[in-house]
Amino acid sequence: MTSFSSGSQDMDLTVNIAKKMGWATLENSNLLTAAETGGFDVLITADQNLPDPQSFTTRRIPVLILSTNYWLPIERVVARVASAIDFLEANQVVRWEREE
Repeated sequence: MTSFSSGSQDMDLTVNIAKKMGWATLENSNLLTAAETGGFDVLITADQNLPDPQSFTTRRIPVLILSTNYWLPIERVVARVASAIDFLEANQVVRWEREE
C-alpha cells in the first residue's frame, strides 16, 4: 500500500508498476488483459500511443492516460488524478491533461 499526501488530503492507493511486476514487455491488449486478470480496478498509463480505435467495449477495467510519466507534475495534482479515477467506469478510456 502506498499512501499519497496532497495538501490536507491523504489518500490510500495501491500502486503497482508494470516493470516491477514483470510486465515491461507487455503492450496494449496484452497489458490490459494482464491488468484485468490480475484484479486491478484501473490501468493508469502515460503511453500516448495506446491505440484510440482499440476496442474497449469488452474490457472490465477503465484506462486513464496521463499526459506525462514524470512524478513531480503528477504529485502536485495527485488529488485530482485520484478524483478522476473515482469517476471512471468499466471499458472507459480517458485522457487526463494536467493543468500548468
